[in-house]
Amino acid sequence: MEGNIPQKIQILIDTLNEQETWKTEELLSLLKELNVQESDIAHFQIYNHEKEFSYGRNKIYANSKFRIYLMSWDYGDATAIHDHGSTDWGAVQFFGEMEHRYYSYNKELLKMVQKDTIKTGMTVPVQGSLIHMMANCQKESVCTLHIYGMNNGNCEEDKAIVFQPEKGQMVETTGTAYLDMNDDEILSSQGLTALSKTDYQDYMHLITPFYNR
Repeated sequence: MEGNIPQKIQILIDTLNEQETWKTEELLSLLKELNVQESDIAHFQIYNHEKEFSYGRNKIYANSKFRIYLMSWDYGDATAIHDHGSTDWGAVQFFGEMEHRYYSYNKELLKMVQKDTIKTGMTVPVQGSLIHMMANCQKESVCTLHIYGMNNGNCEEDKAIVFQPEKGQMVETTGTAYLDMNDDEILSSQGLTALSKTDYQDYMHLITPFYNR
């Protein structure tokens, strides 16, 4: 695949491989310097994906230190609420407008703590403790560039906790954060205390277009 990787993404890969450990702040500075454009990653877009997947997910590059994905979002596409496992540093760069929600979880209660509309060109920092969801409520398709890294060299262990309020459960997955995911992507599950009425209504507003397909 490396022969098909555009120049700016190859520079990103080469630079990330030059040092053993990274911080999110350093990654954000690198992305700002590279100024990646949608044309640089258009080759990896997966729009009109299979209906059972709630967004398009394409792995561009991965090794033991970091992973790079391009996610593609048609209208109504959304993630479940999820964390990022053992990720030490990372970022998501947006090439279109998307709804974004932050949550907290204290082992008893899942709660929304911030709601935003992320604008084109913005970059959001990511680490394992981040619990969030993303949804495309626009009529136009959108793509996002995701970089996740671990400083312990175990980045190939691609796992996440996914919260499914509509099913009353939380699950550990193989790394995906799809809505209504297949059982073979779920490693374990347990019950989940319900969101507050307001938070649940907001969540359902964002994911209902997917379930109504």
